[in-house]
Amino acid sequence: MSGIFLAFPVLFPIAAGALMIAFPVENRRRRNLLVEAVTLITSLAVFWLLFTVRTGEDGFTLYRLTGNLRVFFRLDGLGKVFAGLIAFLWPFATLYAFEYMRHGERENTFFAYYTMTYGVTAGIAFAGNMVTLYLFYELLTLATFPLVLHTRTPEAVRAARSISTIPSAARRLRSSAWCLSSPTGAARTSCTAACSTSILPAGAGICCF
Repeated sequence: MSGIFLAFPVLFPIAAGALMIAFPVENRRRRNLLVEAVTLITSLAVFWLLFTVRTGEDGFTLYRLTGNLRVFFRLDGLGKVFAGLIAFLWPFATLYAFEYMRHGERENTFFAYYTMTYGVTAGIAFAGNMVTLYLFYELLTLATFPLVLHTRTPEAVRAARSISTIPSAARRLRSSAWCLSSPTGAARTSCTAACSTSILPAGAGICCF
């Protein structure tokens, strides 16, 4: 089986959510059907992979950043457990979200990011290396940031600030890429120093684990 199928549960909901932002669906019934359909298709794809992909089987490189840096998907034992949990629970959580947002505002935006979050969460489960794991953890922060901020109340703003900010997430990701792409020499020394002084608490932590 081609490893490219490992990327489908990650990319499909992300692409669907992005299209919902670009082409809003204002009719609630049609939007709900679309979101639930995307969710169910993604979950079915995950379950199919769980039963067809052997643990530790060669994965799929989605994108090679530079050198040893690559976005790589592979299913291991723990990843299968996590993927199975989200595939089972997400469709039910989506049904609850429909009712929860019935009287809310900007529903299309909410469900667009909610749908993308599914793909990002699947990316965490399918991560085949530390670079991919960290990348999708940061993307999870970025994808859920609009959900936390959705109501735009002072409480929502404070909550959004407490989890992270988009600039800091991007900065930590950039720092990690620099550390991981420079495993030797002065760059490695600087990276190690950053770990010990907590200058790069998340980004540098990966290259020094």
